Amino acid sequence: MKIALAQLAINFEDKKSTFVSAKSLVKTAAKDGYDIVFLPEMSLTGFSMNTEKTKETDRETVNLFKDLAKENNIAIGFGWTKAAGEKARNMYTVLDENGALLAEYAKIHPFSFADEDKYFEGGSELCRFEYKGVKFGVVICYDLRFPYIFGGDYDVMAVPANWPVTRKDHWLTLLKARAIENQAYVAGINRAGEDYGNTAVFDANGSLVTAAEHTQHIIGFEADTAKIKEIRKNFPIRQDRKNI
Repeated sequence: MKIALAQLAINFEDKKSTFVSAKSLVKTAAKDGYDIVFLPEMSLTGFSMNTEKTKETDRETVNLFKDLAKENNIAIGFGWTKAAGEKARNMYTVLDENGALLAEYAKIHPFSFADEDKYFEGGSELCRFEYKGVKFGVVICYDLRFPYIFGGDYDVMAVPANWPVTRKDHWLTLLKARAIENQAYVAGINRAGEDYGNTAVFDANGSLVTAAEHTQHIIGFEADTAKIKEIRKNFPIRQDRKNI
């Protein structure tokens, strides 16, 4: 399976203009023969705490990407903000090429360092789904720092984020560590910009597959499930994992 990671330039809290850029990247991914494309956390607004402006009750963003998936015959993963009573939820939704729901995830760990916990409530369920024979997982940004939610059976873990370049070393180190620990591809999808960037993929051995710098563009890779099985067979660390 060919997987695209769209490092999107987000116009902060401006869904309309950012969607124009997102639409262009999705079309490019489809034209280049990718099966699925993943966008960053809070794809059309950026990491905003202004939930009174960004939160949705009508699934506006989901409906936009539903049409886009069908128009381009490609599966799409994207982030948005869902209304949840007095607070909101930091959501990530994945749709198939027909616009049907494959998975939906609420970020488990709000980033309290940036007061996300004051405006967002955390989710409580892991996200795992299968598409075209490849098993996927999704976590969001700060979740990357908590290895206990990375267990389970999957081939590719997507990590959409708005991760600042000031913590670039943490970002790349943790993506690599999660790949090694779980013997799976781990793909970090960040937003574009001088203060962000560094979208990257590590394989099940922790080797860097591909990476971006800071500009808006697409990088991609092919998920080799046979290679994953071979790595796990030759070095079967997963059988010794204990849930304590």
